[in-house]
Amino acid sequence: MVQQNPQTKLLVNLLKSTKDYTTTLTSHLVVSHTALSGLQAYASASSPSTAQAILGVAEALKAADDAIVRYANEVDTWRERLKEVKRAEDEVAIILRDREILVNRLIKASSKKPTRDSVIHPPSPSSSQISLGTTAQTQQQRLTNAQAELQGCEQTLAQKQRELEQIRSIAIRDGLERRCMALVQLGSSLSEKGTSGWMISSATFHCAQVPQMGCPIFHLLRPNLPHRMERMR
Repeated sequence: MVQQNPQTKLLVNLLKSTKDYTTTLTSHLVVSHTALSGLQAYASASSPSTAQAILGVAEALKAADDAIVRYANEVDTWRERLKEVKRAEDEVAIILRDREILVNRLIKASSKKPTRDSVIHPPSPSSSQISLGTTAQTQQQRLTNAQAELQGCEQTLAQKQRELEQIRSIAIRDGLERRCMALVQLGSSLSEKGTSGWMISSATFHCAQVPQMGCPIFHLLRPNLPHRMERMR
């Protein structure tokens, strides 16, 4: 029996942990959707200006969740690519198992020994000689067939191993690149939507505190935004 190689074991472990990760992301999005619905509902019990601010921030939060959805989809795509690698590894494992069977069959065919009488006593032109000759031919044919089957298996194995390396290389390269790019886009979206929500909230509630200034806070926030956000950390 061909044992599972360490690389395949690690791949199985990676598939499992990645599935757990995508499940966690999905659970987060479900809970976040419920929380946003509660926030939007709460806006109906607030004053018009406060309600408008709450709904504006909720919209920014929803857009942030949409960005997380896109990232989660890329993680799921990465997992599908890993599954392709696993299927290719399984094909190679099956061929390795078949090769083991063929090797044992060849050993058995090549280990057939002639009978003691056929070695010690020279054959006589009789029916027994014909029988021995037929038996020898049969054994040789079995040996030839076993050799041919093993050679064919070796050729198939070499081809599948090359295909596996190609599939693995492409899957890992493209999958990780796409996932990292999605992460960059996620970070950019979170920063953008977080800034948008923060500006809506600040503009609304700061204006309520300083109405005599004609609500200039919205215009002042953008140039001072990096410094103000740094102080909040």
